[in-house]
Amino acid sequence: MAVVLPRSLPAASGWALIDWQQLQAQSDPAAGGTATIEFPQLGADEQWLIDRLVITCTSAAPTTFRLYDSAVTLPRMLDTTSSGNLNTADYPAGLLVRPASTLIAQWTGAGAGAVGAVVVQARRMGRAS
Repeated sequence: MAVVLPRSLPAASGWALIDWQQLQAQSDPAAGGTATIEFPQLGADEQWLIDRLVITCTSAAPTTFRLYDSAVTLPRMLDTTSSGNLNTADYPAGLLVRPASTLIAQWTGAGAGAVGAVVVQARRMGRAS
Protein backbone atom coordinates (compact mmCIF):
# COMPACT_ATOMS: atom_id res chain seq x y z
CA MET A 1 0.00 0.00 0.00
CA ALA A 2 1.36 3.42 -1.01
CA VAL A 3 1.17 6.31 1.41
CA VAL A 4 0.78 9.76 -0.14
CA LEU A 5 2.60 12.35 1.89
CA PRO A 6 1.80 16.06 1.69
CA ARG A 7 4.24 18.22 -0.20
CA SER A 8 5.31 21.57 1.09
CA LEU A 9 4.63 24.61 -0.99
CA PRO A 10 7.45 26.96 -1.93
CA ALA A 11 8.00 29.77 0.52
CA ALA A 12 6.23 32.99 -0.32
CA SER A 13 8.66 35.51 -1.62
CA GLY A 14 7.12 38.35 0.38
CA TRP A 15 6.59 41.98 -0.53
CA ALA A 16 9.02 44.85 -0.94
CA LEU A 17 8.55 48.59 -1.29
CA ILE A 18 8.77 49.67 -4.93
CA ASP A 19 7.89 53.34 -4.59
CA TRP A 20 5.85 55.94 -2.76
CA GLN A 21 3.11 57.42 -4.86
CA GLN A 22 0.64 60.26 -4.77
CA LEU A 23 -2.34 59.79 -7.05
CA GLN A 24 -4.81 62.55 -7.83
CA ALA A 25 -8.12 61.95 -9.59
CA GLN A 26 -11.32 63.81 -10.27
CA SER A 27 -14.74 62.36 -11.08
CA ASP A 28 -16.97 63.22 -13.99
CA PRO A 29 -19.86 65.50 -12.99
CA ALA A 30 -22.33 63.72 -10.72
CA ALA A 31 -25.43 62.23 -12.27
CA GLY A 32 -28.31 60.91 -10.19
CA GLY A 33 -26.56 62.08 -7.02
CA THR A 34 -23.46 59.91 -7.53
CA ALA A 35 -19.89 60.79 -8.51
CA THR A 36 -17.42 57.93 -8.99
CA ILE A 37 -13.69 57.52 -9.62
CA GLU A 38 -12.29 54.15 -10.64
CA PHE A 39 -8.52 53.77 -10.56
CA PRO A 40 -6.75 51.40 -12.98
CA GLN A 41 -6.57 47.77 -11.90
CA LEU A 42 -3.42 46.78 -10.03
CA GLY A 43 -1.19 44.10 -11.49
CA ALA A 44 -1.11 40.58 -10.08
CA ASP A 45 2.33 41.27 -8.54
CA GLU A 46 1.50 44.67 -7.04
CA GLN A 47 -0.38 45.87 -3.97
CA TRP A 48 -0.84 49.24 -2.32
CA LEU A 49 -0.75 50.28 1.31
CA ILE A 50 -2.68 53.54 1.46
CA ASP A 51 -1.29 55.90 4.09
CA ARG A 52 -3.53 58.95 3.57
CA LEU A 53 -6.62 60.08 1.66
CA VAL A 54 -7.83 63.61 1.10
CA ILE A 55 -11.31 63.91 -0.37
CA THR A 56 -13.37 66.85 -1.59
CA CYS A 57 -16.66 67.32 -3.41
CA THR A 58 -18.08 70.50 -4.93
CA SER A 59 -21.66 69.61 -3.99
CA ALA A 60 -23.63 72.24 -2.09
CA ALA A 61 -25.49 69.38 -0.40
CA PRO A 62 -23.67 67.16 2.12
CA THR A 63 -22.28 63.97 0.63
CA THR A 64 -21.27 60.55 1.87
CA PHE A 65 -17.96 59.15 0.65
CA ARG A 66 -17.16 55.45 0.36
CA LEU A 67 -14.03 53.65 -0.73
CA TYR A 68 -14.39 50.20 -2.31
CA ASP A 69 -12.22 47.28 -3.35
CA SER A 70 -13.10 46.33 -6.97
CA ALA A 71 -16.91 46.57 -6.73
CA VAL A 72 -19.49 48.95 -5.29
CA THR A 73 -21.03 46.48 -2.84
CA LEU A 74 -21.25 46.53 0.95
CA PRO A 75 -18.89 43.56 1.48
CA ARG A 76 -16.23 45.34 -0.64
CA MET A 77 -16.35 48.64 1.29
CA LEU A 78 -12.97 49.65 2.74
CA ASP A 79 -13.95 52.91 4.43
CA THR A 80 -16.73 55.47 4.63
CA THR A 81 -17.48 58.95 5.99
CA SER A 82 -20.59 61.10 6.11
CA SER A 83 -18.31 64.14 5.62
CA GLY A 84 -17.68 63.60 1.92
CA ASN A 85 -17.43 67.27 0.96
CA LEU A 86 -14.08 67.68 2.72
CA ASN A 87 -12.26 65.12 4.81
CA THR A 88 -8.98 63.32 5.37
CA ALA A 89 -8.16 59.81 6.54
CA ASP A 90 -4.86 58.49 7.86
CA TYR A 91 -4.05 54.78 7.94
CA PRO A 92 -0.88 54.34 10.06
CA ALA A 93 -0.61 50.62 9.30
CA GLY A 94 -1.68 51.10 5.67
CA LEU A 95 -5.05 50.31 4.11
CA LEU A 96 -4.45 47.31 1.85
CA VAL A 97 -5.47 47.29 -1.81
CA ARG A 98 -4.80 43.71 -2.89
CA PRO A 99 -3.13 42.51 -6.11
CA ALA A 100 -5.36 42.62 -9.22
CA SER A 101 -7.84 44.89 -7.38
CA THR A 102 -9.38 48.18 -8.45
CA LEU A 103 -9.75 51.08 -6.01
CA ILE A 104 -13.13 52.82 -6.37
CA ALA A 105 -13.99 56.17 -4.73
CA GLN A 106 -17.65 57.19 -4.67
CA TRP A 107 -19.70 60.13 -3.38
CA THR A 108 -23.45 59.84 -2.92
CA GLY A 109 -25.98 62.57 -2.20
CA ALA A 110 -24.16 64.96 -4.54
CA GLY A 111 -25.95 67.74 -6.36
CA ALA A 112 -26.23 67.51 -10.15
CA GLY A 113 -22.92 68.36 -11.80
CA ALA A 114 -20.90 68.18 -8.57
CA VAL A 115 -17.37 66.83 -8.90
CA GLY A 116 -15.50 64.66 -6.43
CA ALA A 117 -11.72 64.64 -6.10
CA VAL A 118 -9.34 62.44 -4.17
CA VAL A 119 -5.63 62.44 -3.37
CA VAL A 120 -4.21 59.04 -2.43
CA GLN A 121 -0.80 58.74 -0.79
CA ALA A 122 0.31 55.12 -0.80
CA ARG A 123 3.22 52.74 -0.68
CA ARG A 124 3.45 50.67 -3.84
CA MET A 125 4.57 47.14 -3.00
CA GLY A 126 5.82 44.42 -5.34
CA ARG A 127 6.67 40.77 -4.89
CA ALA A 128 10.21 40.38 -3.63
CA SER A 129 12.39 38.03 -5.62
